[in-house]
Amino acid sequence: MLKVLLIPALDDSNIELIKKSCPDMNLLKVNKEDLTQEMIDEADVIVGNPPRQFNLNRPTLKALLLNSAGNDQFLLPNILNRQTLLTNASGSYGHAICEHMMGMILSFNKNLRFYYDRQKEARWTPLFTGREIYGSNVLLLGVGDIGTEFAKVLKVLGANVTGLRNSYKEHPNCDEIITSKELHDVLPKMDYIITSLPATNATFHMLSHDEFSLMKEDAVVCNVGRGSVIDTYALLEALDNKSIGGALLDVFDEEPLPADSPLWKNPRVMITPHCSGGYHWKSVQDYYTQLVIGNLNHLKNQEPLENLVNRTKGY
Repeated sequence: MLKVLLIPALDDSNIELIKKSCPDMNLLKVNKEDLTQEMIDEADVIVGNPPRQFNLNRPTLKALLLNSAGNDQFLLPNILNRQTLLTNASGSYGHAICEHMMGMILSFNKNLRFYYDRQKEARWTPLFTGREIYGSNVLLLGVGDIGTEFAKVLKVLGANVTGLRNSYKEHPNCDEIITSKELHDVLPKMDYIITSLPATNATFHMLSHDEFSLMKEDAVVCNVGRGSVIDTYALLEALDNKSIGGALLDVFDEEPLPADSPLWKNPRVMITPHCSGGYHWKSVQDYYTQLVIGNLNHLKNQEPLENLVNRTKGY
């Protein structure tokens, strides 16, 4: 019987659903603050992201089923035994993250921040400025779970959507698919560049000085993936030179973002504190619960796991 340690703060209904769907497993639900090394050592499978102070490098740990879409910290040397299977929660966060960033884009486009400030002062001052998603050209850096959700919504709003991925495989919600080889060719015509890419050697500073120099003066850069994809110094330079229109950021290469970062006070930047895919969202919990149930049963039946991380590629 598999001994399964459940760490994520799932609501009671989802915990009960996991127990009901995996009746022949020994399931232990524990809060992170109550977690001990002994519990880690006794588990065959860990569901969730254990705090980094615990030793996970054991050949008896069959699998670690992360509750995060990102998995880079668990790929560092000596964190996991090579025999331990690692899965991420890709597919759980796309809906929530898409809603969040679309809210930022619409707020930026329609000057909603400024109208809210005027509301507090009882000022009736229409700006008659702004921009539309309709008819715009949008580049999605990454068309996995998160990028796919963006593509669906953007098409409904009338955008022309280009997706960047590792191959030229067609995507049902993208008008065009490119690879990184064509990135510089398409950047000059893009109104929005939205990145949801993971942190890998290949994606590090994918958007830097050369890329920003190719963008339109009113292009808006959005990041809900990993902060390392954008070269912050190059972004600041592009904003200062007004060579791009703005930046909507939920992730940063240093978190929390330092209080003295110039990004905080730039009027063409919107910042949220890495909260777009918060684990408190019902959609995230429901999607993740189904993923966990599927993978626990795959382990029991010795079947391939969903969202298995390729340690060479990093995702």
